[in-house]
Amino acid sequence: MILSLGAVVFIATRALPRLTDVTGDKPRRANLFDRAIIRRIPLDKLDTRAHFFMEKFLRKVKLLIMKTDNYVDDRIVRLKKSKNGKTQEDIKEHIEVIVSEKEDIQSDEETSQNGEKTL
Repeated sequence: MILSLGAVVFIATRALPRLTDVTGDKPRRANLFDRAIIRRIPLDKLDTRAHFFMEKFLRKVKLLIMKTDNYVDDRIVRLKKSKNGKTQEDIKEHIEVIVSEKEDIQSDEETSQNGEKTL
């Protein structure tokens, strides 16, 4: 929450010079105390660091969004392939196992029938 407040204050302070330009009002003249405090704040360094931080933060957000997009795409592909919660590959493997078991049973029956006939 504090970060959100800090972001709002940062955006507002960056927009203030533009607002005074649009309204045409002359900014009030700062007294000696205000000027002494303002001189001590390294605004150029703060602005440079803020730009660096925003660029880095936005790159990380972009990366997170791309990872999320890839995950969602993968899940969509899996859902399209699935039928009743099973993928087509799982169904094919299951069918192959059933067919091979059926063939084994048939071959066992044939050998047992052939064995009974020879006796």
